[in-house]
Amino acid sequence: MGEPGPPASSTAVLLVDDEPDIRRVVAAKLQAAGFAVETASDGPEACRKMAESPPHIVLLDVMMPGMSGLEVCRWVRSQPAVQHAYIIFLTAKSQVNDRVNGLDAGGDDYVVKPFDLNELLARVRAGERRSLKVRALREQAVRDPLTELYGKQVFWAFLEKEFHRARRYGYALAVVVVDMDNLKAINDDHGHMAGDAAIRAVGRVMQSSRRGSDVAVRFGGDEFVLLLPQTDLAGAQVVAERVRLAVENANVDHAGNALSLTVSVGSACTDVCPAGTPEELFELADAACLDAKRAGRNRVCFCRDAAEVAGRTT
Repeated sequence: MGEPGPPASSTAVLLVDDEPDIRRVVAAKLQAAGFAVETASDGPEACRKMAESPPHIVLLDVMMPGMSGLEVCRWVRSQPAVQHAYIIFLTAKSQVNDRVNGLDAGGDDYVVKPFDLNELLARVRAGERRSLKVRALREQAVRDPLTELYGKQVFWAFLEKEFHRARRYGYALAVVVVDMDNLKAINDDHGHMAGDAAIRAVGRVMQSSRRGSDVAVRFGGDEFVLLLPQTDLAGAQVVAERVRLAVENANVDHAGNALSLTVSVGSACTDVCPAGTPEELFELADAACLDAKRAGRNRVCFCRDAAEVAGRTT
């Protein structure tokens, strides 16, 4: 029985070099160390891959035809989704001025070819440590402190990315809007600390109801959202009802007072709802949630088709 390999890293590496042998050897070394490695042979290919799946570390050749490594680096620093990537230049240019130009362009490290693979691996690991710290700080900045779910400020970025990905690959995307029915009454009767306990309880339900690819968000106040990639209407129905039932059955106690919680839930899905934009998909789910409120609360409503949506506006 062979020795176990290194633990898989959560750090994604993009290796950009126009020399096939360097791509092959370096990728093999990093993969053996547990890193997830993608490769690109030129600048435009690298930019396309980074736009689709932002890496944490970029190993970037400086001298490439068409688009130099310095140009790619400047592009990376201008893109919000990938601008925090740790960039290590790989180049045969060894003059001090070359290193200065690379660092001034936005690079974090500079390795001169030919390089030692073990030294390069050590530099990638140093970049990983920095990347993990940056990711932790960014997570703290975009999380709601009360529920530890994502906050509203990042929801739209997630929604836009998943909406366009769903269109590109032809799968369904669902949005589930969850609104607490009685938060104001809890605040009035038991105080805002009790209200916070109720919000946390719903947040726990949202977190436990999501799959690894789903995104749970506290949208604000008493409203929450689940973003469900690769989920059709039937799947959204299951998740929405599961959330509603879990909240209704939650045991929430504050200062000896049992808090009764319910939610109204609305859902919209791209396979049946006429949403031309990410914003329209959310608005349809939000309108379905309002339908659930109007119908008596503690229930689930769905945006099913264009005729139903038209009926709401007439």
